Amino acid sequence: MSLNSRIKSLFWKIDDSNRGLLHEKAIKPFENYPLKFSDSRVNDAVGYHNNQWFHNEIAVRTSATVEPQYGYAVEGLNNIVGSSIRTRGNLPSPIPMLKAKFLGGRRTLKKAVLIDGSMGINYFHFLSDVLHKIYLLEEHTKIDCPLLIGKQVYSKPFFQFMITNSELSKYDWQVIDQPISVDELYVARPMPYETEYWKRTKHLFIKEDSAPSKRNAIFINRKGTRRILNFDAIKPILEKFGINEVDPGNLNINEQAKLFNSATHVIGIHGAGMTNVMFCNYENTKVLEICSNNRIGTQYYWLCTALGINWDMMLGGEADPTQSFELNPEQLETRLNQFFH
Repeated sequence: MSLNSRIKSLFWKIDDSNRGLLHEKAIKPFENYPLKFSDSRVNDAVGYHNNQWFHNEIAVRTSATVEPQYGYAVEGLNNIVGSSIRTRGNLPSPIPMLKAKFLGGRRTLKKAVLIDGSMGINYFHFLSDVLHKIYLLEEHTKIDCPLLIGKQVYSKPFFQFMITNSELSKYDWQVIDQPISVDELYVARPMPYETEYWKRTKHLFIKEDSAPSKRNAIFINRKGTRRILNFDAIKPILEKFGINEVDPGNLNINEQAKLFNSATHVIGIHGAGMTNVMFCNYENTKVLEICSNNRIGTQYYWLCTALGINWDMMLGGEADPTQSFELNPEQLETRLNQFFH
């Protein structure tokens, strides 16, 4: 452990007692789900995660100071409210809190909702773990106060688009740019795959599902990490089946929503771009996720299952240090023939 990490671990204390508890739930929503996927390795991996992990949500009311690095709620000088933490290995620098305590320089609010510090820089985590806090807390308080959000998340184009071009514009979004002391602070962690939460977010941009009259298949590609190394051999197969290659990162959220809602078939590499299946016409869309054979993720299986979307996964080769992998062209062609019938 580095000296800096040791100082942080000695300074901070984490309180999991959750005083001011308003609501708490922990379940295994996909436990013992029947699994009949075409690859037994997928069945094994999904089954393990379904039965291993608890999904939980919590809502807490406290009097605390929000520190600016990760957006944790801190009672007193150094007591972090456990429910405000998502990644416990990341502890903030004590310096801003010490300065605020002894030199001043903090803001004060009577009431606020703590939305996020930095987790929401990832598109998937913003939707599954951050935005849905609003829906959960609406059940426990009137949201007539500032919503506190970290600087990194606030500057993200997808966040700016959402709070400018949807019903989210009605909220008083305030950036956590210094310690903020709040007399009545609401902290929440929503159930990540709660069907109604996702439907409400979809409804921000899709009021009525499209009904395509013909097949509209799209392929979500990736560049950089977690990409298909032999994509030059894969692309002709996609073209043969009339599959359109897309990069959701080049579109704003409204454009992404319309694209995915009009799709009948979605093929994509495991990654944040797959989050957009939330915008699909659930009953009329099939999803084929592509993953390396040694890093099988279940996030989009859970999302599709919660939304009632027909989902399957194809495995490629073993991931390299960048999580990228090769995909067998002949096997892909076989799977696509099955996928479209």
